[in-house]
Amino acid sequence: MQFISFQFIFFIFASLILYWAVPSRGRKYILLAANGVFYSFFGIWNLLILTGMILISYGFSLLLRRQPSRAILISSVSISLLPLLILKYAQFVAGLFVTTTGFSLIEPVGISFFTFKILSFLIDTYREPAAEAVTLTEYAVSISFFPTITSGPIDKPRTVLTQIRTVSGLSYHTACTGLLMMLWGSMMKAVVADRLGIIVNAVYGEPSSYEGFPLLVTAILYTLQIYFDFAGYTYIARGTGLLFGFRVSQNFASPYYSRNIREFWQRWHITLSSWLKDYIYIPLGGNRRGTARKRIHLLITFLISGIWHGAGVNFILWGLYHGILQVIGDATRTVRSSCKRKLHLEHTLPEHILQVIITFLFVTVGWVLFRNSDPAQYTYILRTMFLPRNLSLGWVWEWISKPECIVLAITIPLVAITDLFRYHNRDVLSWFMKRNPLLKLLVVEALLFLVLIFGIYGPGYDSASFIYFQF
Repeated sequence: MQFISFQFIFFIFASLILYWAVPSRGRKYILLAANGVFYSFFGIWNLLILTGMILISYGFSLLLRRQPSRAILISSVSISLLPLLILKYAQFVAGLFVTTTGFSLIEPVGISFFTFKILSFLIDTYREPAAEAVTLTEYAVSISFFPTITSGPIDKPRTVLTQIRTVSGLSYHTACTGLLMMLWGSMMKAVVADRLGIIVNAVYGEPSSYEGFPLLVTAILYTLQIYFDFAGYTYIARGTGLLFGFRVSQNFASPYYSRNIREFWQRWHITLSSWLKDYIYIPLGGNRRGTARKRIHLLITFLISGIWHGAGVNFILWGLYHGILQVIGDATRTVRSSCKRKLHLEHTLPEHILQVIITFLFVTVGWVLFRNSDPAQYTYILRTMFLPRNLSLGWVWEWISKPECIVLAITIPLVAITDLFRYHNRDVLSWFMKRNPLLKLLVVEALLFLVLIFGIYGPGYDSASFIYFQF
């Protein structure tokens, strides 16, 4: 079931009626049923795996509350990781040693996301065994919460648990905010991301047919596509959560305005970065054991980040690439500051703009690795994309029309301007919700028009799958 589909609209409408119609004590059961129905659309096998992981991990959490030993923790974490390791990585590992593996495993949608939720609950229970007890129903709701199960954000289960017990009602303001977020996310996904995807898929489907400027433009377009796709999903998830009385964590904070790679990871996929920091980087020792160890911890953390994203050499390289950039940035910080002072660039607008452009280009190079699994392809693209050849945009018209380019020329700057205000800590959504009702109505109608008329849809008017569904 895709977020942008008539099927999902009907599902949300029916679930909300039931959810808010029952007394407050019964809502968690309605929500649990809705979670199960939603996830079953991806296959009963997926639902069985999810159910089994929830039951087993909850049983281990009860053991950890009674006896918070490292042996039980290690056992619970290991067993909870097994489905992810087997279903996502076994075939890849086997392929490294055998040309034909002879088997194919079905990877449940969102397994990387809900596995990390389960691990955080187990580790937090070990750290704080005296924390308030959680019922199986509450735990199951927090892990399987349908707006976030397929692609996050990776909220800690206790964050959701707290809200399960405090949901009281749905205000007009909250409902409007949630619907507007869903509409904005749908525009980012269906109008922009999927339209950019037409060009990206065409060029990356046969990159050897291109050289120079077209490959650079395509790399930039994919950099935009993955942001509009993933951030669009997150807006829909957060908006849906609000309709059920839940505040889902923000996952993006204008990442492409970042001035360095470190800041980029503070603004991109924020809940994953926080998870890796809390459960990998800090337990390894963080920055408490000297500079050399700190940099090793960074490399390990980003290597795990790459592996988490997918079973492929390209994901491993992508993770290491970002880890190495972080290490280089840390090692050259003093030298760079000294150079900027001598050039009188420090704390100036030109310096800020230059940093943003350089960071964006480094991130773009990383996305080339991320997007292309074939070593021959990403080697060719990286080797030729900066060559000054084929300096025109005529090839774009082969894949999308000029009117479609006009749609992109309107919507991309619209989001970019909004993100710029958010980068400077302006709460655009709250500001908009206080405007004149007529203005709000016009903007909502314009967004709805964009989504319905200019969205890219497949059979049954469903949008394409979100990119992060595969992770």
